[in-house]
Amino acid sequence: MLMTGAPLDLIKLVAAVLMLADHINSALVDPPALLAWQFGRIAFPLFCFVLASHLAGGMDTRTHVVRLLVFGALTQPIFTAAFPWSPREANVLFTLAAGAALARALAGRPCWLQHSAFALGAAVILSGPTLARTGVDFGLSGILFPAALMLLLQGRWMHGLWVIVLLFGLNYGAKRPSEEPLVLGAGLDAVYAGLGSLCILRARLR
Repeated sequence: MLMTGAPLDLIKLVAAVLMLADHINSALVDPPALLAWQFGRIAFPLFCFVLASHLAGGMDTRTHVVRLLVFGALTQPIFTAAFPWSPREANVLFTLAAGAALARALAGRPCWLQHSAFALGAAVILSGPTLARTGVDFGLSGILFPAALMLLLQGRWMHGLWVIVLLFGLNYGAKRPSEEPLVLGAGLDAVYAGLGSLCILRARLR
């Protein structure tokens, strides 16, 4: 599943289109369309796949983190204006920067330490979803997800469990445009995000 070059660029383009559609739906459509929201859940996992592929391929993490932080700072005023209901939340570029730094910190560490970090993070996410989403877009799940995905791409198959748990966490506690119970709504969104991402990656591998 590890990609480089043009195939990875196409994945980034698809993710960007889905993200743009999701932001338009959330910021300009009242009430937001549920189907557009669910398709929008696919964007972040795809961006994380791109990041994890770069990290697994030996990318200079420090340079990439600095680049993400700079562009995050430049685009934060636009993010705040588009989503005024989240005035204290940093945009997704900060999430990806923190995710890249954590992934590099966990790389090469003992397996038990990696699993302990993900288990602790999952416990926080599931016990306090509102708190765990505070600070940056997608919250703690968004920071942990790239690391779990990178380790999975490096052949640590047991980390696939954390990818699934964090895929649920990415949507747990989100303000979705529907009345389903919290757990059911997050589960449905996780299915859309997971299966949608896999379908796009599978299509690109052919």
